[in-house]
Amino acid sequence: NINKLNLNLNKTFTTNNSNNSNNFKKIENFPIIIIGGGTGGTIVANLLSKKLKNSIKIAIIEPSNYHYYQPGWTFVGGGIFKDKNLTKGETKNYLPENINWIKNSVSKFEPENNLIELDNFSKFSYQYLIVCAGLQINWNLIKGLNETLGKNNCSSNYSFETCDKTWQMIQNFKIGNTAIFTQPATPIKCGGAPQKIMYLAADYWLSSSSNSSSNSSSLSNSSSNSSSSSNIHFFTGNPKLFHVPHYEKSLLQVCSKYNVNLQCKTDLIEVIGDQQLAIFKNLDTNEIITKHYDFLHVTPPMGPPNFIKSSPLANAAGWVDTDQFTLRHTRYNNIYSLGDNSSLPTSKTAAAVARQAYIVVQNLVNDIQSQSQSQSQLNLNNDKLLKYNGYTSCPIPTGRKNLILAEFDYNLKPYETFPVNQSKENRFFFLLKQYILPAAYWKFILNGNWSLFSVFLSKFYNKNKTN
Repeated sequence: NINKLNLNLNKTFTTNNSNNSNNFKKIENFPIIIIGGGTGGTIVANLLSKKLKNSIKIAIIEPSNYHYYQPGWTFVGGGIFKDKNLTKGETKNYLPENINWIKNSVSKFEPENNLIELDNFSKFSYQYLIVCAGLQINWNLIKGLNETLGKNNCSSNYSFETCDKTWQMIQNFKIGNTAIFTQPATPIKCGGAPQKIMYLAADYWLSSSSNSSSNSSSLSNSSSNSSSSSNIHFFTGNPKLFHVPHYEKSLLQVCSKYNVNLQCKTDLIEVIGDQQLAIFKNLDTNEIITKHYDFLHVTPPMGPPNFIKSSPLANAAGWVDTDQFTLRHTRYNNIYSLGDNSSLPTSKTAAAVARQAYIVVQNLVNDIQSQSQSQSQLNLNNDKLLKYNGYTSCPIPTGRKNLILAEFDYNLKPYETFPVNQSKENRFFFLLKQYILPAAYWKFILNGNWSLFSVFLSKFYNKNKTN
């Protein structure tokens, strides 16, 4: 059936060119098209390449020459990784050779016709579409941020261009001054990342304060209760510090250790860089709060990419409308979605994407194999499809030596890998994040080899826990 599908679809169509009705424009067909060459798209491409070999033409549409290990930017900003270029690789080095890489961007979807249009107005048809284009960072939604980012003691780890500047500013920060860290109310990449950099910075300031004031009894006596004499604030638009109770309890204790002033349901709306002022809005009362800062780390608002938000694939919020279990589109049965651009109600992390990629590929291959030689409609018996349980992981460094490894599912229940209480600070977990996961990302995760192993490991351990 797979070979038959390829023979029937591996052809070129013609259609009227909308720019000139007297001309005809060729539409190249790929039985499978992947939109996005980030973590999700790259893993899916490699898994499909292994599963289908050369039996079906597959295309991946990705405009960037470079692939980034974005989880590493936190450690760049926190001074753990000294060279940010270690988080950057060439896209071509991580895509399988038998995949057709189209270096462009999608501008339009025509799901009723199984067509997509690119920025250069070329069109491609497909039998199956996998949408994993990531999300969009909306820097412009915070007034004045674009003008001051990377200077005026204002930085963000959500940009390759500024993550190393975060570390410079942390080092130049004077103990006793005011540091502010923010998190928006919108969905973001890795919901724990805004806290991560705060704990890394606070621990650095604590060590610096202790070392420089070893003879000061006041500082040495306070070291067990706070990071230093600095004034540290965490403003989050969310109602809680962390939305999983099992881990939030421990994280609140970490905040207490560093004497962090936590303010929830408060969004950053403006930065006046030359005056070093951060302006917030209380989401309950609409009260405007103005705070002076000496260091400001901003997590910007994020949302669905514009070309998805305005497309027929989107739900009311603009995300790809995705069945949370099968990862199929809720209205177009030959479209799957995963990762940050999907509507899946789980944290948007690389670990979640890796698990979702495995589910998507297994279910897509099942679809292909279940189709008849005449290419009748898909077998929509969901009982035969793998179900995603919402697994995601967020490794949260609580300082420069320890880490809480949060792993949970749709029900916000722990779905952990290791036979220990992962809500407790752990030195091994920090070393895992520092050394093992970055190497595994480039060597095993992107090529799909990690997905099967991680699925087996978590299923094995969680099954044994319940027995």
